[in-house]
Amino acid sequence: MPHGGTGPAMTEGFPEFAAREWPRLVGTLDLLCGSPEVAEELAQETLVRAYERWPTVANLESPGGWAHRVAVNLARSQLRRRFAEQRAHQRLQRDAEPGVAVTEPATSAIRQAVSRLPPKLRVAVVLRYFAELSANEAAAVLGISPAALRTRTHRGLALLRSQVPLDDADPDEARRADVHGDARTALAKRQTDG
Repeated sequence: MPHGGTGPAMTEGFPEFAAREWPRLVGTLDLLCGSPEVAEELAQETLVRAYERWPTVANLESPGGWAHRVAVNLARSQLRRRFAEQRAHQRLQRDAEPGVAVTEPATSAIRQAVSRLPPKLRVAVVLRYFAELSANEAAAVLGISPAALRTRTHRGLALLRSQVPLDDADPDEARRADVHGDARTALAKRQTDG
C-alpha cells in the first residue's frame, strides 16, 4: 500500500534513483542469490518498495543504503525459502532414488567461492566490493558497526584468496586486487573469463 500520493511532486527524483541503483541492486542480489532472474525480481520488489515510500526514502541520508538493506532482507528471505525447498527436494530424491545426487549448474570459481562464504562474510564482501557501498553505508545496511563490517570484509576476502588461486589471473590485476583490496575488479574479470 503506497505511503502517500503518486503525483509528480511525490515521485520527483525517483526515476534517476531507480536508474542509478538498478544495476547495483541486481548485481548485489545476483551474487547473494546466485540467480540473475531472482536478482532482477528482488531488485524490482526493492524499487517498488522504495517508490511506495519515496517521499520518506528520498529524504534519507543514504537512499541507496536503504534500498540495499531492503534488498538484502529480501534475499535472506528468498535464500531461507530456497534452502528449505532444497532440503525437501533432497529428502524426496533420496527416498525415491537412493544414490542419485542433486547437482547444481557449474559456475565460475569466483561465484562458487563467494557462495561458499559464510552468509555474514558474503553479504559484507558483496556490499562493499560489488555494490560499492562505503563501509559506513554497508554497516548501516547490516545494522552493525563500521569496525565489525571491516572485520567481516577482511575475513571474507582472506577466505576468497585462499579458495581462488590467482596464479592463472593477470599478475598486474592480482597485485592491484591485493594491494588496493579491489575484489570487485578481480571478481568481475574472473566471472567473464570463467
